[in-house]
Amino acid sequence: MNICYLNATRLSFLNAQSAERNLRIKPLLVISIKLLLFV
Repeated sequence: MNICYLNATRLSFLNAQSAERNLRIKPLLVISIKLLLFV
């Protein structure tokens, strides 16, 4: 395996992880912002 291929797979894995994390965090952010606006 060459290094470029390994770096590319690692990058795509990290991107997938951060996207998954964003999907979890964004709804919480939206809910907290709405609560702040209503208070």
